Amino acid sequence: NTGEAKQPARGSRLPLAFWGSSITTGVGVSRAGLTYPAQIGRALDIETINLGMPGVCSMERAIAELLVKVEASAFVVDCFPNMTPAMLADILKDS
Repeated sequence: NTGEAKQPARGSRLPLAFWGSSITTGVGVSRAGLTYPAQIGRALDIETINLGMPGVCSMERAIAELLVKVEASAFVVDCFPNMTPAMLADILKDS
């Protein structure tokens, strides 16, 4: 069911998922534990899923359709460093 979000089981503790670009991936950090998703996970005592993709995060519909299949308690979407105001306006206009 493309585009249909899965509902988490009641009472479960699903991970927090992050979708973003190189900053989310951790480009420039010396080890994976220093990425901001990992640090937030430790601070909140929750598992995280880092779906960072360097240079490939401009709110693409195809990626969004894949993300709805990820079982997560919430998503943190950090696409804006790779987008211009015009790109965002086009996406919002089409949705």
